[in-house]
Order: sequence, then structure tokens, then C-alpha cells
Amino acid sequence: MKEGEKIIFDNSQIREEIDQNKVNFIHQVDGVDKAWVKLELQQEEIPFYFLYSIRTDEETRNRGLAGNLLKKVNNFLEEKETPGILINFIKLGSADKDVEGLYNIYSKNGWREILGKDSDMYMFQPKNMDSKKIKKLTDFLGKKMKEFNSNNSKLE
Repeated sequence: MKEGEKIIFDNSQIREEIDQNKVNFIHQVDGVDKAWVKLELQQEEIPFYFLYSIRTDEETRNRGLAGNLLKKVNNFLEEKETPGILINFIKLGSADKDVEGLYNIYSKNGWREILGKDSDMYMFQPKNMDSKKIKKLTDFLGKKMKEFNSNNSKLE
């Protein structure tokens, strides 16, 4: 691919790998993997898919691959009627020049921040998802985050 060349996106370039509770979507350009997203089903009282990795090759960043993959993930979550959760571990102000784009890409694709700004936790809520279930899930996640933060502060 030449520098600055525009990639034409369509779903035929996205390969799916679904194996029980693990889901991978891989965006290929000319048959080469260039971006991928990995999800895993969490079997809690309110099941949800945890998006634990979304990556784009440096040479193809800022060309819409990650956004295209998030749309694919959203369609998958809508089909499963199961919410998606992600935690953005790359903080604003880090050395990564693309970090601001990471924050914007989630909201542009229907993911909303939950548990307050400092949590960096985002949720995609399927349209037909009952609001009581969502509240129960956010309460559960809030409790887990408090436990996690408490345990990590003891390590310092």
C-alpha cells in the first residue's frame, strides 16, 4: 500500500473468528491482517462481552479500520442482545500520538463512558436491552472497579 493511499472498506474485508466465548474480528487489506478486535463473553449475572483488545497497524492508523471494526462489533452485540464493555488503558497525555483519537472513536461509534471520567470504562448498549439490566450491570462493574482499585492501592 502506498503512503496516503485511500483504503476502500467493506465488510468482505473483515474476517470473523468465533469460538465459544471468544470473538475476533480481523480487518484485512490485500489479504494481510491490518487491524483486529478481540472480545470475550463474561458469564456474570448480566452477561456482557468484554472488548479487551483493539489494535491497528501503525501504517494504517487514522484510515477508519478501527471504526469499521467497532461497527462490526456493535452489530454483533445488537444481534446477541448483549452489552459490550471496554476499559481504555491508554491515558490522555501519554506518549502515544494517537491517544486522543482512541477516546473519540468510542463515542463516535455509540460507546458511552460509564462510572465517571476517571474509570475510562465504556459501554455499548444494544437498543433492545432492558434499562434495569443495564443499571444492574453498571452497579456490578462499579463494585468490581472499587475492589480492583482497592487491591491495587495495597500493592503500592
